[in-house]
Amino acid sequence: MQVEGRLDLGGIGGSFSSVVGLSNATEAVLGHGLPKSKRLMLSDWSEEELTEEQCEYAARDAWAAAAVIGELRARFPEEFSDAAVGDIVKKQMKVPELARRFEARKVARTRIKE
Repeated sequence: MQVEGRLDLGGIGGSFSSVVGLSNATEAVLGHGLPKSKRLMLSDWSEEELTEEQCEYAARDAWAAAAVIGELRARFPEEFSDAAVGDIVKKQMKVPELARRFEARKVARTRIKE
């Protein structure tokens, strides 16, 4: 599967210096917390086959993001229309660039350890 774009809710309603984050957005918009394991968040997501725990984490994030966008669309239909969300996606970093940065960081961490 080739994924090019993504919608990162972390920056919606904030700036780069004050990222909201999915957990906080879920709490603020839906009134429900979203459990986030730091260990799992920082686990190796580059493997071709993810663990069951990683799949559950990713599915929970996807569900929460969809629910947040759905609620924001209901409250603010113009700001979160298909076109508006499309514009947000276009402005965010593309998946291949994220992958390139991830690999560069991985190499840097390995060099630092050496």
